[in-house]
Amino acid sequence: MSVNTDHEGDLKKYSPHADKSKVTAVIKYLGIALQKRDSSLVATSDPAELARIREGFAKKKLGLTDDKAIDVAMK
Repeated sequence: MSVNTDHEGDLKKYSPHADKSKVTAVIKYLGIALQKRDSSLVATSDPAELARIREGFAKKKLGLTDDKAIDVAMK
């Protein structure tokens, strides 16, 4: 799946040096959810939702292991 330039551009505003393979992984994994505004947003005020993103996506799908770095990136 190629990277959607709209999503890639949005991401680069916040993380200009993002790894393109990880951007592709995010878009591939969340493709349908990204099509609707409400489902494309994370409720950052909900600790349970942040934990799901950290454990289920950042760690399992992206293979990240540093909890502190994940938490900093999610702020």
